[in-house]
Amino acid sequence: MTKATVPPSKHPPAPDPLLPPKSTRDVGGAHFFPRMLSVILTPMLIATLLVVAVLIGISFESGTKFIWKSAVWLSQQQLSGELTGGTLTQGARLKNVVYRDATQQFLVDKIDASWQLTFSPLKFSVSHLHFGTVEAWTKPKPSEPMTLPTDLTLPLALSLENITLDKLVMRQGRNTTELRNLVLHGQSDRIQHKLVVERLDSAFGSVNATLHLQGEAPFAISGGAELQSAYAQEKYQIDAKVSGTLSALNLAINGNGNGNKLCAIANIAATPFAPIPFQRIQLSASHLNPKLFSPGAPFADMNIQADLVPISSLLTTNPADNKVTHNVDLSTLAVSGPLHITNAIPGGIDKDRLPLISAHAELRLDAKNQQLSSLQIKLVNNGTISGAGEYYIGGKEKNVSKFNLEVAGLDLHALHGQLQPTQLRGPVKLTLTPDTQEITLKLADKNFLAKLEAVLDPKKITLRLLQLTTGSALLETSGNIIRVGEMAFSLKGKLRNVDPALWLKIAYPDGTTSNKSDTVSKPASTYINMDINAVGKLTPALALKLKFNVLDSVYANLPMTGNGNINILGKRLLPSDAHLSMAGNNIQLNGSFGASGDRLNINIDAAQLQRPGFGLSGALHLDGQVTGSMQRPTLKASYSAKKLAFGSYQIDSLSGLADIQTDLSAKLSAAANRLQLSIEARGYHSPGIALTKLNANLGGTFDSHALYLESVGNVREKSLALTLAAQGKLIDSATGYGWQGTLSALKNQGVPRIVLETPLLISVAADKVVLGATRLMISDAVIDLKSLKIDHDRIQSAGAINGLKVNTILELIHVFTGNIPSLKTNLILDSSWNLGLSDIASGFFEIKRRSGDLRINAGHGDTALGLSELHLRTDLQGTQVNLNAALVAARIGSANAQVQLGLIHMGNRLTIANNAALSGTIKASVPQLKTVGRLIGPQVGLDGSLTMDLRLAGKLAQPTFSGAVNGDNLALTLYDQGIKLRNGIAHITLEKNIIALQKLEFQGGNGTLSTSGKVQLGNTNPDLTATIVADRLQLFASPDR
Repeated sequence: MTKATVPPSKHPPAPDPLLPPKSTRDVGGAHFFPRMLSVILTPMLIATLLVVAVLIGISFESGTKFIWKSAVWLSQQQLSGELTGGTLTQGARLKNVVYRDATQQFLVDKIDASWQLTFSPLKFSVSHLHFGTVEAWTKPKPSEPMTLPTDLTLPLALSLENITLDKLVMRQGRNTTELRNLVLHGQSDRIQHKLVVERLDSAFGSVNATLHLQGEAPFAISGGAELQSAYAQEKYQIDAKVSGTLSALNLAINGNGNGNKLCAIANIAATPFAPIPFQRIQLSASHLNPKLFSPGAPFADMNIQADLVPISSLLTTNPADNKVTHNVDLSTLAVSGPLHITNAIPGGIDKDRLPLISAHAELRLDAKNQQLSSLQIKLVNNGTISGAGEYYIGGKEKNVSKFNLEVAGLDLHALHGQLQPTQLRGPVKLTLTPDTQEITLKLADKNFLAKLEAVLDPKKITLRLLQLTTGSALLETSGNIIRVGEMAFSLKGKLRNVDPALWLKIAYPDGTTSNKSDTVSKPASTYINMDINAVGKLTPALALKLKFNVLDSVYANLPMTGNGNINILGKRLLPSDAHLSMAGNNIQLNGSFGASGDRLNINIDAAQLQRPGFGLSGALHLDGQVTGSMQRPTLKASYSAKKLAFGSYQIDSLSGLADIQTDLSAKLSAAANRLQLSIEARGYHSPGIALTKLNANLGGTFDSHALYLESVGNVREKSLALTLAAQGKLIDSATGYGWQGTLSALKNQGVPRIVLETPLLISVAADKVVLGATRLMISDAVIDLKSLKIDHDRIQSAGAINGLKVNTILELIHVFTGNIPSLKTNLILDSSWNLGLSDIASGFFEIKRRSGDLRINAGHGDTALGLSELHLRTDLQGTQVNLNAALVAARIGSANAQVQLGLIHMGNRLTIANNAALSGTIKASVPQLKTVGRLIGPQVGLDGSLTMDLRLAGKLAQPTFSGAVNGDNLALTLYDQGIKLRNGIAHITLEKNIIALQKLEFQGGNGTLSTSGKVQLGNTNPDLTATIVADRLQLFASPDR
């Protein structure tokens, strides 16, 4: 049965008459407040939950890790790294942090920070922030004008303490800058900023600096910096002071060093945000050596003078302080002045000298142009470069530079001794635009011609032509390198009738004539014809296809042949083949390397090494094979040589084997890492060394191998019969590879006699050395080493040396340096130590005389000092060194000293520095000056007695002396001059390096000589204020004087 359905009515149902009517006012009132409350509370609740979530996230380690992982995820692989601990509220610890984008990349191996944010007052405080090694890569960017900031205030106060960085490596293009050991602190109240660099080590030396900056316009700035460094025995220091504002800086720079010879002064009024970055430069430098600032630079003794002054009359200078008064429109400013450079010791580059004699030019700079005019450069052997140049800041040729130079009398042999003499002359033109750099050069003399045409633009480098010709000889190359994308390149070159001796000084052996009756040999003939073609790309991995073909050629009167195809892709050498035969010497290469199954064969058969004329002579033969991949390379080779010589180094015969198998993907201890090396040499000769035999064998695995060495001969005319044996293994530590093992045998039956009585445990790694206990005899001395541990800058050691003959040390100095000490002695010393040096110092080091004496030759035979006591003890306590020394010698007298020296913290270690605090006392007594006279020489006679009692204070580099020196019955005789003074009295006092001559009086004949006054110690030019009175003085003892 179906149910009937009633269709819905189109009209609303009628109200129920039994119910009260609904009030429209009650409908809104019943739900208005709940709805309003819901609207208000819901966002507040969500905000509260978010705040709570953030607080939990930043206050707990788990939350901080979640935030870090979220940041890494949101960075879309630009950021990576591991958060190892900490929170955002107290500080964090991270490692292996990497950030990279299209233009830059940063790698940080570790970050350790502790900080705190306070709200009353609002301040962010960093108690410590340590970075390990930071590596940065950035792509070069076109320089843009700097813009003066409008505000440098901070939103909150800042306190930075103990900010350190171990190492920073910055790479931009091919330029690399490395900084180390940064230590700094700073603070800011939002407006006043202060930064103090306590230490920063660079290639130029160690820097410290202080900077104060106002955060509101005009941004007042003040501060100073100091750079200290040294090269060899030459030290230098540069001090800089800055004042003014960011837009108008005053820089004062002073440099000195090199035994007070180096002196540099610079005053610069800089305007870094103006079209001209300075308003005035005054520079004066003398005895400037470029090698002080870069070890690879040549030696020079340069004087530089420059004085660029304003042309505009609106700019005035205060003569009292050389500071510029900045009341000029910088857009109309122009500065000009001369630049003079001279070099007192010019020379060839091969002699590590700078071939510059002098350079002079006039400079003019304004807001539109920068001009270099009247350029005159003098080079060694009468070479000159003259010309002018201009840089256009505005106008049609905006940002274009043009230089037109003229070269004359250029002698390449004077620049480098291995080049042939020339007298080149001709034009050199440089044109630099924002998009291109173009250089053209054409230099020639009666024998040589050199041409260069090249253009550099943002997309490629085009070498249109590089050509060298002399006579019929031609060397020519051209090509291009793309500077974007994969940096593809293509180069072509050819050599026609080229003899290297036309350009280089090569000593070919004389050729032989066909007629045996000729007594004069003909010069060796050489002409090389070759085609070279190279194509490839530089990124993302090197790809190179190099093809060369030697055409009809002769080298040193013998045929020269060869050709080859070399194919490189990334780290793999693809199947390649090359062979070259030159002057009876052959080299052949065939195969591939870099992948599993690859095999590269190398064969060298050089029976006439003297013929190429490179200073090497003799015969060399090598057969080798390199197989496998970069991860699992294997080398097997055998070699032999006869009558091998290079300069003063010669060897009669040399032979050996090499068999090295490695698996870089496995641990060092893997059995696949094996090595076997052997060397057998006979008749080795070099300056000071002559070995009849040298045998060495190293064999085993990386994890367990043995070394045996045997050598017989003479070193500095001292017999040598040395044997050495060691066993050990390579180790892989966090800081790199190292070696750990045992020195089981060390014996020399020659001079000095050396015997290792007990095996020595050795562990060596980067910045870490550990030696175990051992007993070593050198001649009659016994070295009893208990331990030695060097861990970065921390040192711990204990041991003793008994019966050490000082003469044995002098012999070793002679053996290793070739220098023959003039001192003669039979002195025997004993020594002991037990010390530690890290962030605090502890322990002692002591030396005592056991027996013997020192002998000095003053011109009339050896004279013994008559030593009866010699004692030196150093105690290390915390951050101080206490030194006690005593000396008693019959011919001199006695002396003792107690000195305290402060230790300075340098990074994580203590060291002795020039600013270390110094204190102590020195006392000495010379009862018989007559005996001291024999130590000076036969021309001098002394008599009387002398006592000294001094107090030390100040710094190690600038000590101050106070105390007294007294002498009685003094006498001085200069026999060769006939001068004699007697009955002398000396009463001298010192007070902080000021010597006061209280009484200094001598008798000469029937008269007297007396002196009184003061002398200032420690000055380059001591200030002497003295009165000398001679009363009836008879100075000369001889009647004929």
